Amino acid sequence: MSRSLTVYAVSLEALRSTANGSSTLEAPLAAALSDDARAALHALRRGGETDPAAVIWALEELCQALGDALPNSSVSPLRGGVIPRVDDVLTHAGVPSAFRLLNLSYRGAPIPNVGRPPDFPSMGYVEPEAVVEAVAHFAATPPASEDETVDGILAEMEDWFRLLRRLESRAATPLGLVCFLD
Repeated sequence: MSRSLTVYAVSLEALRSTANGSSTLEAPLAAALSDDARAALHALRRGGETDPAAVIWALEELCQALGDALPNSSVSPLRGGVIPRVDDVLTHAGVPSAFRLLNLSYRGAPIPNVGRPPDFPSMGYVEPEAVVEAVAHFAATPPASEDETVDGILAEMEDWFRLLRRLESRAATPLGLVCFLD
């Protein structure tokens, strides 16, 4: 079975602040969220019982509202067995360990108190500092393999970096990556 990985360039600072209740859900942002997403975020902010899957879906809606979706045609569908193949190439190329498909897919939420659903969806993220390291590494020594599928994913990752640089030029805070696997 294949899954889909959706990737967002987003300010983790803004995402954390909004999800944790440090900033208010202002009217335009609240209007962009479904009733279910607002309810899940409200429960998370109260510190009560939350359904991890509902919170992850709510965080994805927040990422849609706060950030920019990046191209994902090489990772959607994401076929079984490709994650370790890509991560092996990244490891051998010396790309920082924070930037692995496994982390992007399964690291968990960038905010505390979000449990893991028993199955899917799952999520992961990369802090802005780790993105900067990965960008520098890809620029100095672009990872490559002889596997066409892996090379397609690596090329798309390089596209993410180019888009991130463009988006960061107009962003108030550094951008990280937040990914959702469903």
